[in-house]
Amino acid sequence: MTRSLKKIIRNALGAIAPQTLTAIQSARSRKHSHHLVREWGLHTLNSKLIERYGAKVISGPFVDMTLTEMTHQEHLGPFLLGCYESELHPWLERVALKQYSQILDVGAKFGYYAVGLARRMPASSVIAFDTDWWARRATAEMATANSVPNVVSSGFCSPRWLNR
Repeated sequence: MTRSLKKIIRNALGAIAPQTLTAIQSARSRKHSHHLVREWGLHTLNSKLIERYGAKVISGPFVDMTLTEMTHQEHLGPFLLGCYESELHPWLERVALKQYSQILDVGAKFGYYAVGLARRMPASSVIAFDTDWWARRATAEMATANSVPNVVSSGFCSPRWLNR
């Protein structure tokens, strides 16, 4: 298939079924990311970290959160060590001190923030949006493993949904 034909098909799909196009692109991106994790030896690094420290986050705002089997396909080092996006940690601590009826995580991936915040804020309803089926399944697995029934996985977060 020529590059221009692919572009025409992508543009047409985007015009008539943007949610479907987004889901396809998300799944392709995740598949490529998982391939790189294996190719770069990060899967081996994950295994060594889990063997040494276990599958629970060891520091940071989500300490003791379990990272489930599905997450092991990701580059887990920063998550396990608790230093993933450490520049956000002070803000996460401030958020966790307040009470919110609902928390939205748009682009939840495997639910690190959704499940982490749900553990810290059990009275809040957490909706984890991701267009990739794998991410929604991984988030649900994380929520179950961490005993947080207040997390719901959902697909496409549209402007119309946000307006409601």
